[in-house]
Amino acid sequence: MTTLRFAGDWPPLLGLTTALLLALAAFLLYQRGIRNIAVPGARVLPWLRAGAVFLVVLMLTGPVLRHRTSTGMLTRLLVFVDSSQSMGVSDPEMDLVRKMTILRGLGWLPPSQASMKAEEASEKLSAAAHTLRTSLSNGQLKEAELHSSLETFLKQIQATLLSLRADTFSNSEAEEMDRQLCLPLKKLVQRFQRASSSPTAVPKDCFELIETASRFQANVAQKARSLAISESGGERKITAALARFDQTSRSERVRSLLLEGAQNSLISRLSPNFNIELLSLENRHTRLLWSSEDGSDVQPVALPQPEATLTNIASALLERIEVARANLKTPMNSRTAVVLLSDGRHNDSGAPATIAKLLGDRGIPLYCIGIGSELRPADLALLGIEAPKTVFHEDRVSGTATLKDDMPAGIPFQLRITLGEKVLWEKEMITSQRSVLKIPFDFSVKDLVASHLLETPTKKSLIPLPFEASLTVLPQEREIRNNSARFIVRATTGKRKLLLLDGRPRWETRYIKSLFERDPQWQVNTLLADPEGKTPWPRGRAPGAFPADEQALSEYDMIIYGDVPPTLLSDEELQSITDFVSKRGGGLLFLDGARQMLSEYGTRPLTRLLPVTFGGPTAGQTDLIAGPLELTERGRSFAALKLEDNAQDPNEIWKSLPPPRHLARCTALPGTETLIETETQQGRSPVLVFRQYGSGHIAYMASDETWRWRNEIAGKYQERFWSQLVNELGEATFSTMDEQIALDTDAFSYAPGLSAGLRVRLRDGKPRTNLDATLWRDGKKYASVNLLQEPGRPDTFAGRSAPLEPGVYDFGVEESGVSPGSTARVRFEVQPPQTGELGELTLNEELLLKMATDSNGKYLREERANELPNLISPLKVGEAIESETLLGQSYLWFSAVILLLTLEWLFRKRIGLI
Repeated sequence: MTTLRFAGDWPPLLGLTTALLLALAAFLLYQRGIRNIAVPGARVLPWLRAGAVFLVVLMLTGPVLRHRTSTGMLTRLLVFVDSSQSMGVSDPEMDLVRKMTILRGLGWLPPSQASMKAEEASEKLSAAAHTLRTSLSNGQLKEAELHSSLETFLKQIQATLLSLRADTFSNSEAEEMDRQLCLPLKKLVQRFQRASSSPTAVPKDCFELIETASRFQANVAQKARSLAISESGGERKITAALARFDQTSRSERVRSLLLEGAQNSLISRLSPNFNIELLSLENRHTRLLWSSEDGSDVQPVALPQPEATLTNIASALLERIEVARANLKTPMNSRTAVVLLSDGRHNDSGAPATIAKLLGDRGIPLYCIGIGSELRPADLALLGIEAPKTVFHEDRVSGTATLKDDMPAGIPFQLRITLGEKVLWEKEMITSQRSVLKIPFDFSVKDLVASHLLETPTKKSLIPLPFEASLTVLPQEREIRNNSARFIVRATTGKRKLLLLDGRPRWETRYIKSLFERDPQWQVNTLLADPEGKTPWPRGRAPGAFPADEQALSEYDMIIYGDVPPTLLSDEELQSITDFVSKRGGGLLFLDGARQMLSEYGTRPLTRLLPVTFGGPTAGQTDLIAGPLELTERGRSFAALKLEDNAQDPNEIWKSLPPPRHLARCTALPGTETLIETETQQGRSPVLVFRQYGSGHIAYMASDETWRWRNEIAGKYQERFWSQLVNELGEATFSTMDEQIALDTDAFSYAPGLSAGLRVRLRDGKPRTNLDATLWRDGKKYASVNLLQEPGRPDTFAGRSAPLEPGVYDFGVEESGVSPGSTARVRFEVQPPQTGELGELTLNEELLLKMATDSNGKYLREERANELPNLISPLKVGEAIESETLLGQSYLWFSAVILLLTLEWLFRKRIGLI
């Protein structure tokens, strides 16, 4: 590959523009001088002079032809740089020896042989103490394991002491270390047997010796600093370099390591032997910054600002590797290796260790370079808030705030929770350097909801209350951006009412009753028939009574109708249920069972609501299940059947659930939608069928055995299924509604750049195929969004907005002829997400080490990053040979200028101008 670049004193654009202007000036002046000469060939002269001027001026840009050829097949090297916010912090608390080693590696301090040997010894002491401390913290040990750990520690200390005797310590200092550390350690090793498998307690002496080793390590670090002062230009130079380090962020150190130093930069040292892609890890995705294969030999001089609000070193990393493998430029048999420069603070979904193991299985080693300090800085942070998502408007919000307290003990501070300027709860505290604390809080939302309803009255509403928890900012803190966290609680202004009817206390019915009685959004009225089904239910408005009239029934939002004997309700009451659905817009769920009571209603009014038929000689029978539960095409898009938020194929989860053993034999009616089906001995059979009836929605469940799912996943999917299905049918999915319109968004908070899902349901009965909704931002009209009719729901419309900017938004409908007089609005906000990115500021060395080990790669701290080229040299299977042709200084360029001037001279002589 041959590329053109410019290495002169003038930038290419300036040089090209100047060359063109001067060439044009030379052309015009020359043409003016020969305008009276009519000899053939005179018109060529201005062009020859302009060409010579152009080439001479362009030489100032330093044009260079760079040739890159490969012998063999170069290994692809993907270099990922973490661009999250935690990479923007500095590390002044880092160990002194580490700082000085990093400073030398970056070229900010000159080499010092004596100091470097002391630094190496200090690092070995620190690593040995850390390894022993880690092994002792793994719980109860066997005697042989403790003996092995102590013996390894002793050998490391003795080897370090040997090097200190030669280069750093005086005889008295070496004897002191031998007396205080090596001799007691030898005696301790002898107390435990090498081959014993008996469990043993870790003696206190072990931890005392670790502390002794740490004291000697600090002493060696100070000696390294003294040696560096004497060999590197004095105290002032060392102090200035250390001050520079303390003020430099992790991201800046990575930039210096990768890109500074011309041919000595890490990228320049790797590029002759590898095809390099330099990539930035930003949230859940990656961005290509530079590639040695794209013909651009000019490496970037800067990295992106560390502004990503989360760190994902799992899926984002794998995503880019898959792209690289699919890249047509990459031969299928070419090798790939990965380098990751990060502080390891993964705080998103996905398991980095699992991804590393997957890479190792594919033969892709991962080389992790840990950036940052493992020592905890003085900092106070709010790591997270645990609070209910929904509360009744007269209830209280009770939750827990998780704090990180790494401040020196004894400093007063305050934790408070506010809504706007109003303080709702606060607590006076004192720092204790206890790391993680959990602080309970509790406050009322009654007055907040009341004032909100005065501003935006609606019949029913889920009101989002955006709270902010914050900590006092202390002057000693390292990072103040982690002192607050926002959380949203939805207050329901009126409990939704559920009427639960069944012919007997089935497992399924009891579970549903318990589930919705625990939900603050719902008020449950349960009626169960006696075993014979002969005792009538009482009528009235009291709990345990069937609604006495249509007015009482209309107060409900949802009915679950189980195996109810036909004799318990009259035709008039069944007709009131029909009107409840068709006119009132209520939700109805039929829950069939082994007794098959629903097939015995014949021609009574309730039968008109059923989305299935039981006709034929097999009515009232059940089938044995022969296959798994499966979502139909419509079921895959039905939001209430989504059991995992991040599942790529929701059907895979349904197929993994234990299917029911028996299923009511039925057939879905035309015009209905089968959402779940399965294979039975009689063929394909519906499990869940959905239909719209008038203004309401109806579902039929052919089985009552979702309790079997609890055997596998402890009720996780069962709870989510019933909660979502009932909320969907009962319109609890709409956060705001009145008599004419219901509105909802798919969230109450969005990150900038995302779009909002908008949903509207109208009750006016007018036919439409689409609807225009309106967004207001910070009180001003912002945009109009066209919503399309949902499949199978002529009264419901949905769509998505364009990507949104930060702000507070309101969503409603202003379209002419729609909901006249309705003031229903849904409020949501767009703001950067709270991910806990700055909650922990230390280097997560354990994770990076595990990732490197699991992928058959290596882990390096940043001070050893310059060892990377030697470490990955065995992966080299080809070589890139680079050469340059300095065009501006070449004979070819000079010959072109001379040729133009010679031709001009010959033409001038020919026409008699010389």
